[in-house]
Amino acid sequence: MKKLALCIASLLVVPVFALAGVGAAAPPQFAPGFADAQAQFDLGSGTLESQVLAHPRIHLTTAARGDVEAARTDPRVLQVLLLLAQHHELNRVGPLSSGHSYFVKGTNRVSNHIPGRAVDISVIDQVPVSVNNHRAYAAARLVASLAPPLRPDELGGPWRIEAAGMYSFTKDHGRHLHIGFSR
Repeated sequence: MKKLALCIASLLVVPVFALAGVGAAAPPQFAPGFADAQAQFDLGSGTLESQVLAHPRIHLTTAARGDVEAARTDPRVLQVLLLLAQHHELNRVGPLSSGHSYFVKGTNRVSNHIPGRAVDISVIDQVPVSVNNHRAYAAARLVASLAPPLRPDELGGPWRIEAAGMYSFTKDHGRHLHIGFSR
């Protein structure tokens, strides 16, 4: 638990310029706090995209893999996936942007998936996400406990989990976690 708290605390130091895409043309590197995952899986100092693609505990759908390979995914989404993968096996990760409806179901609001600012995860620790998957609930709580800028603006799933500045919802999300950033 202490190691988890230190990891989460160190995430607060994520460089704002990397998240905003300002500066160098190269994709951002691991944020401080992900050194343990990098060492554990010996992923080197590659881009966030290459680290997600190579991670043995992140299993992307074909469309999601294409989005990551094409660098169409927000760095915060990639960092949250890498953090979750330190504690959980993530299966059927996607959609990211490709394969998701343009509008949020039943609205005329553009989904955060479209610009690459959201991800859905359907299976956590080899068990489909459901109200009875306690490991998925732990993963959702971990995401909700993150401090900005890594705390998402949206967290959908079978449970309503409250956190400052985060909209939590359950409608149409009983079988997957939705992690989204709207800014």
